[in-house]
Amino acid sequence: MLENIFGSNTRVMLLSIFFNSPEKPFFVRELTRLVNGQINSIRRELSNLKSIGMIDIIDNDKNKLKKFYKLNDKFIFFDELKSIFEKGKLLTQKKFIEKIQKTGDIKYLLLSGIFTKSPESPVDILIVGRINKNKMALLVKNLEKAIASSIKYTIMDRKEFEYRKAICDLFLFSLLSHNKIVVIDELEKKEE
Repeated sequence: MLENIFGSNTRVMLLSIFFNSPEKPFFVRELTRLVNGQINSIRRELSNLKSIGMIDIIDNDKNKLKKFYKLNDKFIFFDELKSIFEKGKLLTQKKFIEKIQKTGDIKYLLLSGIFTKSPESPVDILIVGRINKNKMALLVKNLEKAIASSIKYTIMDRKEFEYRKAICDLFLFSLLSHNKIVVIDELEKKEE
C-alpha cells in the first residue's frame, strides 16, 4: 500500500495540494493546472489514490460532468501523512527563507498569511531593503510550485516602510497586526 502512496512526483504534488487544503474538493483540470502536468497522468494518479481509499469522489449537484476529488480524512494513514507533508512544507519554507536572505540587503523580513495560517493577512511576505526582484520572483514561483499555493509578497525600501509606518498606513498596519513571524529586523540599528 505504501508503494502506491509515494510512487511518483505527480502523486507527491497532488498529495501536497490535498494536504494543503484538506477540506477543499478539486476537479481534474484544476489539479492539472496546479501541478502543471498532463491530464492523463493526473487522472491515473487520482485513480491510484482513490483505489487505496486516500481520496474520495464528491458528487457535484450543480455540474454532473465535473468529478470533484477530496482528501479522505478517515484514511488509515491520514494523520501520519498529514504530519509528513506539514514537516516537508516547513523544510521547504526554511530553505526558501535562506535563499531570500541571499537576494540582497534585507533590513526587515516578515512572514504572515500562509506561513502563519492567517488568510486575512494582506500579504504572505514583506521585505524591506534592496533585493534582486528577478531572483525573488523566481524563488516565489518555485515555492508556489513546491507547496501548490500562491504567495503574495511586497518589497519596499526602508524610506517607504518608515513613511508608511509614520502615517499609520492601513496596509502596513493590517499586516503588522496579524499573526506574523519576523525573520530579520535590522531597522532599529543605527546606520553608520
